[in-house]
Amino acid sequence: MAAWNKPSALLASRFDILFAGCSAHARRPFKIHSEDDDALCDQMLKFFLMLTEMEKRIDERGRTLKRTLFYRQKHGKKYGTKF
Repeated sequence: MAAWNKPSALLASRFDILFAGCSAHARRPFKIHSEDDDALCDQMLKFFLMLTEMEKRIDERGRTLKRTLFYRQKHGKKYGTKF
């Protein structure tokens, strides 16, 4: 979660909030953990690169909801089943 979209302290005090974020958008530095699991860290970095390239391709072809869903679903299914 980015700092700009966290709820105010008042709002947070009224609810039990569990924060979760997307590691791709948070730019989590997987490489610093490579000593713990080098193969998995390298795989995650490869997936981030693929995500970046896919998003660039969508923009190059003209981003529409239909095109974005097509690319994300096609490639998400292809690579999401490798684990």
